[in-house]
Amino acid sequence: MRACCRLLSAGYKVLSEIVSYAKWKQLLSFTVIVSLLLFVGFVSLPGNSLLWRELQNFGHTPLFGCIAVLCLYLLRQTDYFKHRHPLKMYFYAAMIALGLGAGIELIQLFTPRTASVIDFLRDALGIFSVLSVCIALDLRRQADKKHIKTIIWQAGLYLVALLLLVASLFPLLPVSIAYWQRNQAFPVIINFSKPWSEVFLHKQHVHMSIDDTPARLQTLDGRKIAEIKFDKTGRYQGIAIIDPYPDWSAYHHLSVKVYLLATSSIYLVLRISDQQHNQEYTDRYNHAYELKPGWNHLQVSLDKVKRAPAGRLMDMRHIHKLMLFRINAGLGRQMQPTVKLYMRRIRLLLK
Repeated sequence: MRACCRLLSAGYKVLSEIVSYAKWKQLLSFTVIVSLLLFVGFVSLPGNSLLWRELQNFGHTPLFGCIAVLCLYLLRQTDYFKHRHPLKMYFYAAMIALGLGAGIELIQLFTPRTASVIDFLRDALGIFSVLSVCIALDLRRQADKKHIKTIIWQAGLYLVALLLLVASLFPLLPVSIAYWQRNQAFPVIINFSKPWSEVFLHKQHVHMSIDDTPARLQTLDGRKIAEIKFDKTGRYQGIAIIDPYPDWSAYHHLSVKVYLLATSSIYLVLRISDQQHNQEYTDRYNHAYELKPGWNHLQVSLDKVKRAPAGRLMDMRHIHKLMLFRINAGLGRQMQPTVKLYMRRIRLLLK
């Protein structure tokens, strides 16, 4: 509690000195801090791809690194810190920047945005990595550059900064690799046996497992296959492929091979939408296909998909989402029997 009061007191003194002396550099730094906080907390950039979203999340790291440096600069300009140990300034700069990051996340609890502990950790990585570099640069200026201890401390601080930066990249790297693998696999839209597909695959009220192909399905090429088991609860049960390879304009058909393990036929709805989709039912492709026990080969005309939205043509260069789902008509009345689908991949065909 005492440390918190000290931090608030220091922040108040910094702010009061900035206002009192009205030094333009301090005012500019303070304005930039406020602008960055508003940007991080409340501005949503256009674009809705998974990779772009992850890049925006990574942006917390450099932005809060900048905020930490500006906090350090403001502290250095105040009389309160001029005669104090330099490390105290770094400590207070880090605590103020962390407090601002936590405050932004708390405010987002009361807005349409989502508060995230992961975002706060990204903030912290940016703060500590940049301040580590600042300490190393200060050592270079203030101490004997050739002294072995100075060199070791500098090297250690640079290494810490690098490791923190690499840690902040961890969530971005697998997504970037998955996008590269997705592009290499095209015209295959999804290959359930490949790990990269998990990044783009969202499941709702289904259990999915990847296993060796059962004996009854050995006619299917490839060793691994996805088993999709529908829940007995949940009205909409199925999978969504979000952000597949977007440009389908050179192809004529979508091919889906499905093996149905059930005692009777079911209907499976295929839904396709582009980036312009306004979430209205009439603004996308929707079609219910009857699946019979055994093998089913759905070959969907992409020309029909293109002409599906009412009042416009679907943008076949910017496809955003593909969904396959079953509507559980028995919800609330009678549980549906266990149904299993087997699929290996979904792909586009030139003819």
